[in-house]
This record gives sequence, C-alpha cells and structure tokens, in this order.
Amino acid sequence: MLGIIDYQHIMADVFTGIKNIQSLLISNDLAGGLRQHNVSIPLLVKVTFLKILDWDFYFDFDCLQYLLAHCVVLEFFALTGSIFKGHPTINCSLQQSPPTCLLFHLKTIEIWSHRMEVEAYMKIVEFFLKNAVVLEDVEVFTGRIPPEHQLKIMRELLMLPSVSKECRVFLNTSNC
Repeated sequence: MLGIIDYQHIMADVFTGIKNIQSLLISNDLAGGLRQHNVSIPLLVKVTFLKILDWDFYFDFDCLQYLLAHCVVLEFFALTGSIFKGHPTINCSLQQSPPTCLLFHLKTIEIWSHRMEVEAYMKIVEFFLKNAVVLEDVEVFTGRIPPEHQLKIMRELLMLPSVSKECRVFLNTSNC
C-alpha cells in the first residue's frame, strides 16, 4: 500500500541538506511547491547565486519574496518566465520589510522573458529598483518581445526610480 507523500517534510529536508551551497538553480515547480505545501526552509546563508527557471509570475510573487528572505547574502539573482495577456494583475508589493539580501547584498539582477506583457515587466523591475539598496546592474532580456514593445520597455525603464545610486539598467534585445 502506498502512503501519502509528505511533500512538506521532503522539501524541507532537501533545503536543509543543501543549506551550505553557494549557487541554487530551481524550477517554478519547486519554488511554487514551497508555498503551496507551506514548507519551512532554513536560512541559506551561503547562497550568493539564485536562478529561478520558467517562473509563472502570477503564481505567487510572495513565494519569490520568501526565497529572497532565506537567501540572506544573495548577490546575483536571475529570473526567467512568462506573463501572458488575460492573467490577473501582478502584485509586486512587499509583504513586510525588505529581505536582508535586498538591503545589503544583491548587486546583479537578470530578468529573462519568453513572452511578457510590458506592464508586468515594469512591475517586477520596479520592485527590485525600489528595494535593492546596493543594486549595481539590472539586465532585462526582451529578445522575443516584438520591437514596438521593446521600445516602450526601454522608455519606461529609464523612468523608474532606483533606491541605489549606483544602479545601471540594461535592455538586452538579442534573441537568446
């Protein structure tokens, strides 16, 4: 007889086992499962590199903040994903106070999109610009977005305020 799989404990054990790694590459399914199964993970005190693949931005922005809060010395963050028309409006506001990594460590962000609405792109970038105090570089990859939308993104990116005085924002339009 097969027992019920206890995802909460399995996922907590996985994160406990990897808590001393420096780089973490995870999928949307694993990241989303953290919140869906109410998984408590330890602080990942050595993770300086985090990349989330195929993120469904509407699935759970709170989950992203939960991961950021547990990667306390994170310096490099990359996010790939898609936002399609017809989804509800994305909410990129802070749950509570900014995660420690945003205040003291996060220097580089890359946001890759296969397909994304311009408004959603702006909200995600704006979240990091408003909250990442020591941010140096934000690179937004828009290669698969139609050229007319790329121009709009470029204009809007230039208008976004940044809490970091050293931050540079790059728009990469190559088809990667």
